[in-house]
Amino acid sequence: MDEQILQQSLSFDLESLGEPQPWKVRHRGLEYAGEVIIAESVDHRWGEPLPPQLNFRLVFFTVPRRIPPGRIMDTRIAMVVPGRSPTQVRQSLRRELKSIQETRERYVLHRDPDTDALRRAMIDREESLRLELERRYGMAYSQGRIYTHGDIGLRAQDVFLDTGLESWSDALASATLLLAHPILPVDYSSFSRSLTARDVAQVFRGLFQGDVGAREATSSFAAGLGVVSPDNPAIFDASSCPVLAILQRELEGSAGEAAPRALVHTLMYTYGLTLELSLFHLLAFVRQTRAELRLTPGHGLTNHRGGAFLSDRITRDLVPEVDFAALRLSELGDMRLEPTVSWNLTLPYASLLVEGLTATNEDADVLTQEQRLVDSLMALTPELAVAKTSISELAAGLGTSVEAAKETLERLERMSSAKDLQEFYAAVEREFDGPSGLFEALEAHRRVARLSENIPAIIETRNYLDRMTFGSEHQDLRVVRDSLMARLDAASLINNPSLWPGIEEGLARLRDSYSLTYRSFHAAYHQEALELRHRLEALTPQVNALARFNEIPELGSPVGLEVQQMFKDVSEGYRLCAIAEDDLDLGDVPYCPSCILPMNVTVPHRSEEQLSGEVSRAMREYNRRLSTHSAMQILDRPTREQVDKFIELVQVADPSALANVLDDRVVEFLRQFLSNDG
Repeated sequence: MDEQILQQSLSFDLESLGEPQPWKVRHRGLEYAGEVIIAESVDHRWGEPLPPQLNFRLVFFTVPRRIPPGRIMDTRIAMVVPGRSPTQVRQSLRRELKSIQETRERYVLHRDPDTDALRRAMIDREESLRLELERRYGMAYSQGRIYTHGDIGLRAQDVFLDTGLESWSDALASATLLLAHPILPVDYSSFSRSLTARDVAQVFRGLFQGDVGAREATSSFAAGLGVVSPDNPAIFDASSCPVLAILQRELEGSAGEAAPRALVHTLMYTYGLTLELSLFHLLAFVRQTRAELRLTPGHGLTNHRGGAFLSDRITRDLVPEVDFAALRLSELGDMRLEPTVSWNLTLPYASLLVEGLTATNEDADVLTQEQRLVDSLMALTPELAVAKTSISELAAGLGTSVEAAKETLERLERMSSAKDLQEFYAAVEREFDGPSGLFEALEAHRRVARLSENIPAIIETRNYLDRMTFGSEHQDLRVVRDSLMARLDAASLINNPSLWPGIEEGLARLRDSYSLTYRSFHAAYHQEALELRHRLEALTPQVNALARFNEIPELGSPVGLEVQQMFKDVSEGYRLCAIAEDDLDLGDVPYCPSCILPMNVTVPHRSEEQLSGEVSRAMREYNRRLSTHSAMQILDRPTREQVDKFIELVQVADPSALANVLDDRVVEFLRQFLSNDG
């Protein structure tokens, strides 16, 4: 329940006779504001038509009265007179109440257990007396009469069923409003709760100003108010709104122009809307039909950002600029179906481009200020061209989209081509649908301008981060790099250029950590690579000898055919670099400019071990074949010369050692020896 409803209260205090007490009642989905008066004598003003801020007035007379015909001039006013006057009881209760009040006042400043207990007892007794007084009057009212406009029938016994001024007021206000407005032009049956004045302002902000905090109110009430389509409940569409149809008829019946006060009176008096709902639908009508709501001279209307509402009228595009909660009926001049373009109408837009512009109806002042506006548009055109080039470079460098920013700049370009006031207003209304839209577009342009000078550095940073490499042991650095890369989004930087200094600071810290890690990795890698090179140099003769052995058919089928490719792969699988660790400069690129060593590579130790094992295995196989074949040759036909040569050969016949002297002569000898030609 609304907080104001929870906190409101009425007093049947006979010491304050004739003073209006504000009261709100919820009736058929709407919260109505009115007033309750306890009176002894009649004031003819209480029967006059209600002011716009009131939806009902209830007058409870404490003594029997006769209200003359025609005295009540508003269907939303009801006056109650008792059937009899409980004079003696009333006077007795009033005397006791007054005595209690005077006694309590003497104990106000005392703070001790005894006086506190006494004070509570007097409060309880005072409440009991008030209830008794209301009960006695309730009985008198139930036997009395209710006067309304035109003597609309309301039976007193149907209203005074419960005891208490507040319950009487709720029942009587609801009965009066129901008789005055049997049909409402809103579908309150779809409301999720009663619509308050605060809710109306929330719906306005949700539909016209995009306030995400107003979504609940919008979803609860917009459809029932007829200002959205069932197919798209989040978008304003009052084309089928019954209230707008009423306003259309009223305006057409008055030659396309009417006073808002008269329109509001019609909506409230004839159709049962509240003041806030009536003002809401006036603005909805302007938005839907492109009408014009002129403001009174010197109005104090504010925009939704808290500043002055600069225009002298509210048009379709200016509706979202209105601070609805601060809107007053007295600020509205007249409503027109056909709007006109004037300098003051364009002022909310023009003042965003040129400082010092003022509202005026003087032709000379208008011409002077219009020229200042046109000059500013001409100056803006080349700035926009530079901004478009900048964001295109940024998008290309970062590989992200800037379509939204590009479209914003193009809309500004179309506006900046305007040559006079008429063209300017036509452009801004078409492109931005309100000063807020233009304000946001200009802010976007300013952000691009702020970012432009940093775009080369941003792209360089993106390239630098992209070239960083990481091994499995560098995950902490990778996480920091990836975080910075994610922040280098063109749309994000355009929307918030202040992100860039933070990215720069993060990059500086990352580069320090990365440089230390890379230098250490570079030194360790090349030390291991140098050691690998030495081992490969020692293995080279055997690899070459194995190739020669594989060319001797007398030794049998080739062995270790993959050794040559393995040796080539290992030899080409590492890098050497002459730059010392302390001389490495990672300023331009995140790697050694000489060897371009990434940190996700390793020296191929395992491949070198596999190569060495394959060479040894092949050499052992050839040693076995050579020894076996040679022994059989000697046993078959031993000669002294062969034995001597074989003995000499055996001393060097280990292929691993033989590899160092394996030239063409040795190969030829082996072939002859193995073919029995020796």
